[in-house]
Amino acid sequence: LKYTKYEFYQRYGNLTLWDKQAKKETKKQKQKLTKAKKAPCASSSLRDVIMWTGDDVKHWMYAIQKKFAITDHSIKTFTAYGVNGDILMDLAVQDVKDIGLRTTQAKRIVQAINELKDNS
Repeated sequence: LKYTKYEFYQRYGNLTLWDKQAKKETKKQKQKLTKAKKAPCASSSLRDVIMWTGDDVKHWMYAIQKKFAITDHSIKTFTAYGVNGDILMDLAVQDVKDIGLRTTQAKRIVQAINELKDNS
């Protein structure tokens, strides 16, 4: 939520909208957790990872999002570019930057990919 409860009350005069917005935010967080639970196993074999679809990559990224501080924008960008498992395993920092992400995000994503390779 963009305001504290007090600020919201001062601005709008009631908390009914606050409660509705809080419920929406809670629902969004639950949906993210559900997506993370559906993520492919991080200990998948290399052959399995190569067979991942774009949705599998997206779910994997949601699963590692907090650990590697990956932004929602980065995940959406990967989804938009159709990065699948085969492409994912060949990405370097420059490739990720070419997709349109900042250097820090690119390094974090490549670090996560390298960890995935090491665990496979």
